[in-house]
Amino acid sequence: IFIFAKDCQSRFLFANRLAAEALGLSPEQLVGRNDLDLGRDRAQAEAFMRDDREVIASGQPKFVPEETLTDSAGRIRIHQTIKIPFQAPGTGEPALLGVAVDITDRKRAEVALRASQQMLQLVLNNIPQGVFWKDRESRYLGCNETVARSRGVENAAALLGKTDREFGSLSPEQAAFFLQKDREVMASGQPQLGLLEQTTRADGSTRWLETNKVPLLDAAGQVIGVLGTWQDITERKEAEEALRDSEARLCEAQRLAHLGSWEWDLTAGQLFWSDEIFRLFELGVNRSQPFYQAYRQLIHPEDREAVDRAYAAAGKDRRPYEVTHRLLMPDGRVKWVQEQGEFIYSAAGVPLSSRGTLQDITERRHLEEAGLEGGVAEELQ
Repeated sequence: IFIFAKDCQSRFLFANRLAAEALGLSPEQLVGRNDLDLGRDRAQAEAFMRDDREVIASGQPKFVPEETLTDSAGRIRIHQTIKIPFQAPGTGEPALLGVAVDITDRKRAEVALRASQQMLQLVLNNIPQGVFWKDRESRYLGCNETVARSRGVENAAALLGKTDREFGSLSPEQAAFFLQKDREVMASGQPQLGLLEQTTRADGSTRWLETNKVPLLDAAGQVIGVLGTWQDITERKEAEEALRDSEARLCEAQRLAHLGSWEWDLTAGQLFWSDEIFRLFELGVNRSQPFYQAYRQLIHPEDREAVDRAYAAAGKDRRPYEVTHRLLMPDGRVKWVQEQGEFIYSAAGVPLSSRGTLQDITERRHLEEAGLEGGVAEELQ
């Protein structure tokens, strides 16, 4: 802390050792000199003396939040100063008492903190995810620009102090759902992850969000709000729905054509059957795990060797295969199927999996046999 006194001509009447040493003098050497006499930065000296004259002329104290001082080592320091008018002892002449605090380190820390905050905000504003934090009443304390844009405002500052209920783009049900989840997280102190939420943007479009909310804690570990992030997964949801629709259409097409598909992961030993394969084998669509032995047991005993031979030859020769054979059902009925398949290989030529189709051609086979028998009868006549 620098303590000094000056007369009405801005000449030093007194200075403590810290103040004098900062100016490169002893307290005794400083007495009787003004700021211009010290040979420092002229603009600084004139500013100091202007403040001195103002305080003495007005008879009112003056607080200077920040002023720069170049010390004897040439370093620029930042001071916070107050100057108070008084009458010099003995003479009764107008004078002033000054107290200055060096706040250079604090200002540097503030600058570094602002730079850090600006960098953090820059990062937040350049990620596609929404990031926000709210107080105990679910009022926005801050967010990134992604969230601000979704609410139809120019910047994050426009959201401060507001709740989701105050945005006309959200339906009452949507706002109520968001607020309910905020309260649950703050009341329990436990995060809620992977929340699936539907929101209406300011442009009227409806989007699907995958949201994470965690309690926001103060230094003492007390819940003071909620911190949230969300990822727009609309395109993923639409792709999933399109895939489900496609799979449903494929299942229906396979059902109508009595054509099922299968795939056998030879590395993991896992076999996949489409729903139509289960129906064809009359095993029930909801059977948990298909297995090759169940299929092989259904192959007519007289056809098993031919089927095995066709499958093995395809794997050895690296070519697709096709084989027509019979299935012998548990009640003695016979079904005719046409099986087609191929192998998938690694770059080293090792078979990784096989896949193919199985089609019920029983009706076609019966029609072919009936036609053949009819033709023979006509020739005999």
